[in-house]
Amino acid sequence: MPKSWMFALQNYSYPVCLKDFEFSSQYSPFFADVISGNRASTMEFENRFRENTTTKLEVYYEVLFWKLYSQPKIRNRTTARVIRHMENLKIVPNLVWDKISLFVKSPSIYNLRQIRLLFGFTAPVIAVCLTYSAFHSPDIFPMVDNQIAKWVNANYKKHNSGTVITKLIPFSMKNTSLREDDFPSYIKWVDWCRELANILTKKTKFYWRARDVEMAVFTSQRRNLALNIL
Repeated sequence: MPKSWMFALQNYSYPVCLKDFEFSSQYSPFFADVISGNRASTMEFENRFRENTTTKLEVYYEVLFWKLYSQPKIRNRTTARVIRHMENLKIVPNLVWDKISLFVKSPSIYNLRQIRLLFGFTAPVIAVCLTYSAFHSPDIFPMVDNQIAKWVNANYKKHNSGTVITKLIPFSMKNTSLREDDFPSYIKWVDWCRELANILTKKTKFYWRARDVEMAVFTSQRRNLALNIL
């Protein structure tokens, strides 16, 4: 039964060329990597982020650009705007890390808003800022985006019939991006990924992180792959 999950994870693909950032030359040696996009190369990118989180703001900028890479119309503009905001306010990297760590310890709308303020986002959007909790602690935090929300909304009923105690709840999908009213669905998604990661680890003898479950779901949604109910 878990073969479909392993197949989806092994076929995860999100290639990103950080050099495509319009102002990459100003931030050398950052914005230089070409991430092939499979699980291994993405984990290398995650690891490099964590190695520099308290000393280099540039790693936060890279993750932002990485997250928005599939949206070429906004990735440069949004990344540049966040950089200007942080530089103008003289925000230091350890402050950003502390706020993300606080959210990881206690996930709440309030703690999410503290992260959003640091990045200068005024709209009640959630997906970009929640990327950082997944980079902080991929063992226990998945990412979330419209692809994930679409999969949950299309599959939650049948997957809620499985052995996983946590039950998914649909995302509202009222806007083009996920908003604060989707936060309860996100929390259930996090708990579900954690529980499913434990189940998959036992069934496959391969260590699954919550982030890996999300990678498999992301691949399933993008490639129209069926995932077995566990």
